[in-house]
Amino acid sequence: MTHTLPKAIFKRNEVWAVRFSVPTEVQFVVGKKEIIRSRYTKDLGGALSKRSEVLEQIRDA
Repeated sequence: MTHTLPKAIFKRNEVWAVRFSVPTEVQFVVGKKEIIRSRYTKDLGGALSKRSEVLEQIRDA
């Protein structure tokens, strides 16, 4: 059985991270196509609980 992870979260070197895709029209200002923030945890539940908060912080910056 395979499980699909929620959008914007992935595993990077045994630790969960959140990925935000920068909109094309502002990529030249940000200088990146995506912003990645580690959750510093190996626990998926803990990473998922903070995902929305992290994405909101990135959008507000």
